[in-house]
Amino acid sequence: MVYVQFDDDDEARCSMDLGSMQLAIAGTEMEGISIDEGPLLPTPDAGPYWSMVVDLNDHMDGLPDELDSGDEAIDSSSDESDEDVEDGSSHRAEVPPMDVEAVRAEDTSLRGFGSEVLEVRQHFPDKKAAKHAIQGYGITIGREYRVLRSNAEIFKVSCIHKESGCPTRIVARQPRGIMMPFVVTKMVPHTCEQSGVLPHHRNVTASYVVEAISSTVVDKIGVSVKSLIKAAADRIGYPVSYNKARRAKEEVLTRMFGSYEDAYNYVPRMLHQICETNPGTYISRQEHLVPNGPEGHYILDRVFWAFSQTIQAFSYCRPVLSIDGTFLTGKYTGTLLVAVAADANDQLLLIAYAIVENESTESWLWFLKCLKDVVVRDRAGVCIISDRNAGLLSALHQMKYSVPLEHRWPDITTRWCMRHWAANFYSRFKNKDYMKIFKKMCMQNQTRKFDAIFAALNAEMTRNGGDAPPEGQGEGARGGPGI
Repeated sequence: MVYVQFDDDDEARCSMDLGSMQLAIAGTEMEGISIDEGPLLPTPDAGPYWSMVVDLNDHMDGLPDELDSGDEAIDSSSDESDEDVEDGSSHRAEVPPMDVEAVRAEDTSLRGFGSEVLEVRQHFPDKKAAKHAIQGYGITIGREYRVLRSNAEIFKVSCIHKESGCPTRIVARQPRGIMMPFVVTKMVPHTCEQSGVLPHHRNVTASYVVEAISSTVVDKIGVSVKSLIKAAADRIGYPVSYNKARRAKEEVLTRMFGSYEDAYNYVPRMLHQICETNPGTYISRQEHLVPNGPEGHYILDRVFWAFSQTIQAFSYCRPVLSIDGTFLTGKYTGTLLVAVAADANDQLLLIAYAIVENESTESWLWFLKCLKDVVVRDRAGVCIISDRNAGLLSALHQMKYSVPLEHRWPDITTRWCMRHWAANFYSRFKNKDYMKIFKKMCMQNQTRKFDAIFAALNAEMTRNGGDAPPEGQGEGARGGPGI
């Protein structure tokens, strides 16, 4: 017999020192083991106790024989226990090493590909695993199935030749209970004849392709859809359409990074956290309520941000800002606008960012206002380098002359970007040699050299029968656009 005392308080009194839990057990002796009287922990004012008697020899119904071995198990281990106690060490049962190969042999769960074996009583952790196993089995043996019933508790398919008399059924069910696996409960073999190799397989769905290409996408996020089509076809054994491969890649990326909706939903929260942890960071956004939508739901139109460090660093850079935009790809299109500065060592520094709907006059005007108010401020003589986007040129003109005084940029000067101008030059004349001479001309910092190269380029193009640059082109390039 062991006499055990229980504290009737709702909160258990225990010590967690060094990860061990001590219980208040009082007794005298058991099988030669001496136990100190009274509680093992100091329990001042512990209050009343209630007690119970536990008979170690009592048989408990429902326990397996290994756990309810009776007197024989106690007698067989008493000698060893006494020897361990006499040596001052506690007796603990030794856990035999796990036979990994045996565990693998007993694990009959299949998760999708090349499932050559499917048997009754085969179990799976969830419905998704069972569905992919049945799909893989059909793909491996070259048979196509049609879903008859699918819900949270059952997945049932039949042969596509059911109308021709083929009785094939495969049923996977989830038994009643908590956290029960899916089990294959019925398999009826095919009686229909298989006519050759299938050119396509209807069960090669986008969700099945996801599992085939997930490792490829994880290893190389920028892998092309065409490469995924080849990888999926090699692994599955059937051709995969471009649309299925594209949707499968999108699903893998969604699992890795979340959906597009989640990404936009996290933008205000993420930028708010950046402001909290990085004081001085500036953020501005424009949004509007969802039309006829739930209350408190907004659509993000524009967002501008500039980090505190880059705002401070611009005062030590050259008074030049290069601004440009690039389109975004994905489910929700848009345009990323950036402003880049350069220090005395010609090292580039990203100053400010914005995501807008497109490169329009309104979006560029909003970006320039934020840039002037937050980054440039009262610094004089700042030059803007840009391409010849019509919306941007209109916004620059308004910033200098027509916007309200608190946002006006009266001393702004502008120059055209040589790279963009050279690209436009090549699109016009289609000659790489001319474009190289044109770039060399643009990099001159002396008027004399600039005019000499321009005259030589003009003469060369006229001599070869090509169209010469328009009159005044050199003067405009040297001085940049006037605003």
